[in-house]
Order: sequence, then structure tokens, then C-alpha cells
Amino acid sequence: MTIVHIPDVLHLVGSHLNTYDLVACLQVNRLWNSVFIAHLWRTIDDSQRPWRRLLAKFADPTPTYYNPQEQHARLVERVPDKLLDLFLKYGHFIRTLVIRRPQTVELCLRARDIARTARRREQAEQALAEPFSSSVSISTSNPRRATGAGTADDRGEILPCEGITILRFGFLDPVLTFLKRLDLRQYSQEALYLTALSATLLKNQCELQPSLDGVPLCLFVENRGAVSSRLHMVTLARSCWQLVLNNPKLQELDMGPFGVHEDTFFGPGDFLKSTLASLQRLRALRVSVEGTPDFLVRLPTTLPNLKLLWYHDKSPAGLDALVEETSKARGSGTVNSAGREITGGVTSDSDGTQRMPSLRLLDVVAPSQPRHLAAIFSSFPDLVMLSLGVLNVDDASVSRSGMAADKGRHDATVLLPQHLGTRLLELHVVDWGGPATILRSSNIHFNSVTRLNLQRISGYKKLFDLLRTFPALQELQLKRLHTLHSEVDPSYETELPLLTLKSIRLSKEPFGTECRLNGLLSLLPNLAEARLYTIHPSTLATIAAHCPLIEILEFTKKSHINSQLSLLLTHCPNIKSCVGPGLQIAYQDIFNHPWVCKDLQKLDCQITGIPCITEDEIASIKYLRNHYSQNITLPLAFDMPRFPKSDPAFTHEDNWDMRHPGEQLAFRKYSTLLDVLCGVYDLITKYTILDTVQQDRTTLSSCPQTLWTSSRGGRPASSLGRPLKATSRVLSNDRARWIHFSL
Repeated sequence: MTIVHIPDVLHLVGSHLNTYDLVACLQVNRLWNSVFIAHLWRTIDDSQRPWRRLLAKFADPTPTYYNPQEQHARLVERVPDKLLDLFLKYGHFIRTLVIRRPQTVELCLRARDIARTARRREQAEQALAEPFSSSVSISTSNPRRATGAGTADDRGEILPCEGITILRFGFLDPVLTFLKRLDLRQYSQEALYLTALSATLLKNQCELQPSLDGVPLCLFVENRGAVSSRLHMVTLARSCWQLVLNNPKLQELDMGPFGVHEDTFFGPGDFLKSTLASLQRLRALRVSVEGTPDFLVRLPTTLPNLKLLWYHDKSPAGLDALVEETSKARGSGTVNSAGREITGGVTSDSDGTQRMPSLRLLDVVAPSQPRHLAAIFSSFPDLVMLSLGVLNVDDASVSRSGMAADKGRHDATVLLPQHLGTRLLELHVVDWGGPATILRSSNIHFNSVTRLNLQRISGYKKLFDLLRTFPALQELQLKRLHTLHSEVDPSYETELPLLTLKSIRLSKEPFGTECRLNGLLSLLPNLAEARLYTIHPSTLATIAAHCPLIEILEFTKKSHINSQLSLLLTHCPNIKSCVGPGLQIAYQDIFNHPWVCKDLQKLDCQITGIPCITEDEIASIKYLRNHYSQNITLPLAFDMPRFPKSDPAFTHEDNWDMRHPGEQLAFRKYSTLLDVLCGVYDLITKYTILDTVQQDRTTLSSCPQTLWTSSRGGRPASSLGRPLKATSRVLSNDRARWIHFSL
């Protein structure tokens, strides 16, 4: 390989480096700097450390304790020219942009506006100099414009900040939180800073007007007051949407959670739909659509290639409009040869061509009902993941769905879709209300769902009934379970086991009592992963008895378990990880009950019952070593691997010059402890794949001194006066496998 091929190799390597590595590569030499500078500017997240330090160096003030308002006020000031020069020079390299500071939006717009103005000036000068030339080479003379930041659209060059494909906004905190207080504290002690801030905002608004030619001001000031915070929000909203319009090749757009300012930030529905319709390459969209009820209905024609949609609308008006449109299609009785409707967001032409075949993910915030789900699955039949805010189910919806089903069976003109939701693989619900049977009465069958995420559900019996409606469920995540006082626990002996469920994750303590948790675990014979909030001794015994295939067991709340941990390690051969605070095991159990978990990779427990040596006994051993055993050459730390334990010259009492009974007792306890540690270590390395011990520096109150440290040969080494907490680590098959013991 010659020097000519080095840039090509560097380009291949640069596409796999993160921001921190790219910054280091820029400092190697000029060749590396010229190659990696494009990769550094390809992905920008102004919250990451390199970009955050750069912006703080040029824009952010020094934080003060007494005047935090001044710091927040200066965050929205005009960006300096030095930072603008960088965006003018390298802005055309940007492809992924994550914005968490308002200055970044202003930088992108001003850099593009300056480059576009310079290009037009050059074109005008070139036209005057050579009026009869149809194609000339334009060279820049503007000192603010750098080489490579091409701006001529006629030559296919990209203006700064016009080649972005992934754009995400998330910069409202802390600036907009501070701006929210403008209307409330105009006459407080902050009036001085608020007045200065209003002047700064007004100045920015006037300077950015030439760059906001694509977003009319009247769209955002209609029916809104002229408060300083609102005026700045209008300018900020127009700036963000102008940045969106400047990048027609966007593939992912995330407008972020705008909270209380969303009514000011988003314009009318017509502007929103027309703007999104210009982004034909858009694949993922997260946007608030307040006041746009027909957004979902017109989505197939607005964004036909969309795959991921986060639909943020607190009102169910959009879902109601989708239900109404779907009902019209069913009532017309117009279907294609495949039996699908040609309206309602499913197909576009009379020949039955699908209008929305690509949508895979839909996130809905508004409260939904079964009729909404039926309309969603009818309009978007290929959904793979669905996230719902609140699923409200009442008796009226049950009766309506039952009447609709009966009418569909007796009236041939009303065509009900069959088995809706059969392609769905993942379902997220914030709050599930009502019985689970309502879904089947609405022809909704989750036969393919493998992952269910529930934030809240009321009733333990309802949870069991809901799990029965997912025949292919493999993973369950549950955060909170509201217990009903009049509810009776089901009979676990008569309940059929959930054979497909392999993973369960419980946040906090949703079941309230350990009996209910144990009852659920007893119905999971194929459980492989359990991540719980807390675990009881009976729970661990239940897992060992009913879940023999368990591989991962983790919990977060401290628990005290002794013999049950040994029961788990001797009855579950597939266990690979058992981590949680408070796990305990007696060293006699390790000797008496050999472990069957040959693939153990991670274990965090405390070994109890090991004899401890007091401070006086440690002092006696040190005294024997330093004064009465000069003929025995022992290292300072009693390094065991250098002196085999089987050597009688260093293990028999007769070889020690001990003249006091306390010294003999100390040596015997030391020898016993040494034998126990070596025996425990030998058994662990015999029945598991662990073979290395490494000491930690955490002191335990139960045994303030340590006699177990690391050694190169894999055997534990003894050391007096060091903390007693050991961690063993082994690298096998390119994976770190370790065991953590606290003695």
C-alpha cells in the first residue's frame, strides 16, 4: 500500500469512529486533519462534550451563583462570528444534526443565508463580466466563505446546512423554562434581566427575518398575544421550520417534546401538511399535531413512504376522524378482489393498491378505545409496533362492538375486517382499563405479539386474563399494578402455565405481596430472564423449583437470602447471571452442595460463616513474623503462590517460634481461614468457568481486614491490613465473565 491509498483507508476508518476519537485524529497531522474533518462534521450533537465545549468557548457565559438569570438570558444572545465562520466552512458536511441549543439553529440559518447571498452576488458579477458565457467557473472572493463549502445550486453544490438527513430538536431546557417565567415575573426582582432579554430577543428576531422567507409570520402570530416570550417563541418556531424546509432530503425528523409551548411552536394544519409533503424521503417522524384532526386520514397521501410515526395529539379527534373515514369505506361496500377497502387510509386507487404499506411503528398519545384500534389496524395493516397512551374500555364500547359484529354477520353490505392486528409484534400501553376480552369482540387478535409493555393495569386477575390473550408472548414488562381490595387471588394449581413467556421485567413492586409474585413465577416453566425489583427467600425457592431454565436473575432492592441462593445454584444448570444487593451464601453450603451452573458468568454475593481474625490477632501474627521467625523468609504480604500450602515448613506450628497461647490461637485461626478461602476458591473454579481473582478496595464492616487478594497464578494470595472484598474475572470467548464476592 502506497501513500496514495492512505486517504481512502482513512475514510473507511473514519466512518466507524465516534466524536471523541475523531477529535483526537485531527491532531495527528495535516493529512489526517483534511480527511477526518469531514467525518467529524458529518454528525453533530451539541450536547456532546467536544461540541458543548466549543459552543461554551464562544457563546456560553461563565455560570454565576448569584445571578443565574443572567446566564439563562445570555443563552439566547447572538452567536459570535468565529463560530459562524466554522459553520460557513464545514456546514456542507453535516448529515446528522441533534440540536439542544437555540444558537445551533441560528448558526445553520445564518450560515446558509450568508453563503446564498455570496453566491448570488458572484453570479451577478459573473453575468456582468461575461454576458455571453453560458457556463463559467465561479471562484469566491468573500473572506467569510471557505473552500469546499459550495453554494451554487446550478452546479449541484450544497449550501451550508442543506444536506441534513437526520434532524432532531430537543433544546427547550433550560432556555424555554426560563422564558416561561417572563409573563409571571415582569414586576419582580428579575425585571432588569427580563428587560435586557426582551431587547436581545427582538434584535435576533429582526436579524433572522431574511432567513425565514419560507415560513410566513402570520401563520404563527394569529390569535396570540404580543408578550416578549411569545414573540421569541414565534421566531424560534419559524427558525426551526425554516431549517426543515432548507433540507428536502430529510429522512428522519424529530421535533421533540415542546410541552407548554406547543400551541405557539406549531402552525396551522395546512402548513404542517404542506411542509411534510415536501419531504418525500422522510422515513421517521415525531411531531405534535394539535388541532389537525385529519392528519392520520391524509397521512398515506402526505407521506406514503413513512415507516415510523410518533403521533403526539392529546385529543382523540384525530382517531375519531380515522374511525369515521374507515366506517364510510365499510358502509360503501366497495372492496377490491382481495377483500380490502379502497378508502380509509388503506388503499388509494380503485384497483385496490395499498396506500400505506410501509408504516411499521405508530406511537399514539391520545386516549384510545377498541374502535380506534380497529380503525388503526384497518388503515395501517402492516404495523409491527404500536404504543398507546391510555386504553379506555367501557361497557358502552363493548355493547357497540357486539352490535357491530352481529350486524356484520347478518348484513352483507357491511364488511368487517377479520383478525386485525395479526402482524403486530410489540405493544406498549401506558394505562390499560377494562377487560381483555373487549379486543376479541372487536376482531382484534394479537396472535403474533411477542413483547408487551404495561405501565399500569388495575387488577391482578385482569393481568392474568390479559396474558391469555397473547398466545405468542415472550417478554412482559410491568411497572405498576393497582390492587383491588375485593379481588381474590386465582388458584395457581388449576391455572394453565404460560409456556411461551421467557422474560419478565417488573419495576418497583407491582404485586404488593410475595405470594402473588411467586404464583406468577410458578406458571412460567420456560422462564429464562427475570429482572425484578425485590426478591424474597420464598421467591428464590420458587424460581429454583419451577423455573429450571432460568439464565439471568437480577433485582435492585436489597434482600437477605442464605440457603436459597445455594438452592438456585444447585438446581438451575443454565444460570449465567445472578446479581442483586444482599445476596448471601454460607461457605459450608459451597462445600456440601456442589454447583451445577457450569456457564456461570456473573455472581454478586456475600460469603458468610468464614472465621475472622481480630486486630489483636493480626498484630500477634505480625509480631511473630518480625521478631520470632527471622529464620523463616516470608514476604511482607504473605504471598501464597510463592509458598505452596502443602509445604510443611510454613504451615506446621512447630516451625513457628510461638511462646504465647494467644499467638498459637491466632496462627490456628489464620491457617483455618486460609484453608477455607482456598477451598472455596477451588470449588468455584472447579464447578464454573471462573479462574482468576482480583481484589476490590471496598471495606466491609463484618470483617475489616482481608486475607484474600489477587495473584498471577490464579490462586488467592493473603495480605494483612487490606479491605476484604474480592472480584474474580476471566475472559473467555471474547466475553468478560466475572464473579463478585464479599467475604
